[in-house]
Amino acid sequence: MRVMLALLFLLCAYVAPSASSADEMPTAKEIRDRSAAAAGPVPENYRETIQIGGDFKRVTYHLGAEQRQTFDHNGLHSEQGTYHGEAWEQGNNGLTVISEKDPGNAIKDPISTTVTHVTQPFDAYVIAELNARGAGRRTYYDSTTFQRRRVDDVSVDETTTETVDAFATFGDRTLPKRWTVISQRPHEETPYERVEYVAGVTTDADVQEPPTRRMLVEFPPGVDRVDLPITRIGNQFFVRVSVGSKLVDFALDTGSSRIVIDPELARDLGVHLINRSAQTTAQRYVGAEAIIPEMRVGSLRMHDIAVYVAPLSEGSGIDVKVLGLLGFDFLAQLGVTIDYQHNSVHVMPAEKYVPPAEQSTYPFDVRLGALVPMVTVTIPDAVAERAIIDTGCSCTFAFFDYFARRYPKAFQHGMGYSSSYGVGGRVASELFRFHEIHLGPILFNDGTGMRFSPHSYSYNADGLIGNNLLSLFTLDLDYLHGRIYLTPNAAARHAQESR
Repeated sequence: MRVMLALLFLLCAYVAPSASSADEMPTAKEIRDRSAAAAGPVPENYRETIQIGGDFKRVTYHLGAEQRQTFDHNGLHSEQGTYHGEAWEQGNNGLTVISEKDPGNAIKDPISTTVTHVTQPFDAYVIAELNARGAGRRTYYDSTTFQRRRVDDVSVDETTTETVDAFATFGDRTLPKRWTVISQRPHEETPYERVEYVAGVTTDADVQEPPTRRMLVEFPPGVDRVDLPITRIGNQFFVRVSVGSKLVDFALDTGSSRIVIDPELARDLGVHLINRSAQTTAQRYVGAEAIIPEMRVGSLRMHDIAVYVAPLSEGSGIDVKVLGLLGFDFLAQLGVTIDYQHNSVHVMPAEKYVPPAEQSTYPFDVRLGALVPMVTVTIPDAVAERAIIDTGCSCTFAFFDYFARRYPKAFQHGMGYSSSYGVGGRVASELFRFHEIHLGPILFNDGTGMRFSPHSYSYNADGLIGNNLLSLFTLDLDYLHGRIYLTPNAAARHAQESR
């Protein structure tokens, strides 16, 4: 989408360059160094508290290389941090997950860094760090004090702006006291205030990785295995779930990082929606969070479940009305076997799970830091390290813009346009022929994949491994040990024999 000429035009249209000559322009490093000096030395040990919009509090504990942040908003609590070099996060349902690093063999997203001098909205040096789509960040530093006064976070289709309203002194540091974040779609202005910054008070106990707070999915006494009440349409499994007085269908979706319900179900249940925010998945939409008192899946029970509310039910083109997704929080503490050949799904407590013993089974280590199972897929001259195992995608392979803009040559054999449905609505896509794709030791020849529009799925994942491919296997999930297993079934053997 972007060539250098287009980028230069965009920058010129956005800012008004001063008359400073090129040899007077400081480098990005010089600007950042002077900004750091203006803020003052960062203590090895501190605690700070940020109040966000009146009902959201973020507390940061910092101790040397260790850090922990807690988030409390409208009765929900989550955390994230790094301890002894290990990144972790704990979601609103209290499940702690280790954030594994990528192997690091993929091409990094090329970022261009430029420095300009502007006079509007104030006299400032602007460091722009943008990718090939023109998305990224522009940071404005006061040209006199070198304090950072504004940040524009630029996506493909909108810009969110953070503007500092006031600075204050906190011990030896001069930091923003109040600032405002303005999003474009929907238009929202959120005030932030730094209400505490205290050095020397954080202890090792403050930064330690917390244990999981509870068992979210409860089994009946004495029961170690439950068959889920499922319906299969195509290669998608739908699970009958009791929510309050409603009996509805949820998709079993390993590609969902949350348990999700549709706004229609939220209205019928009369639940209070909190923490509204704009998101981009298949389409742009406004989502929210809620707490459901009880959900039942067969004989399994969950209580006081934090869920995400997003549009699911309209226009999906299937006979089942999908009012929810059973994603990571449901699956995380279970051992799960999804048997496409026999149309069954059974689960057990994770500590009771035993991996399949078949010699034909392929084991995979997965990274769960994004709360979805990610593996590496390779195409000749291309590496996708963030490919999501997604039982909710009716596709073979699907790729996002994050992969496509780094490996454009992978999409040379076009097969026409298509459309798909995801959270938020329909999304445009293109079909492509791939001569070979490797999933670990498994080789797939002459496969069809799709590339989604760059205006959807704006997060930095490479793509999806969908249920058209997964249906050739029995899929076992063992998130407790960071593993999945693919055992070829009769359909896979038939496909292999017919080549």
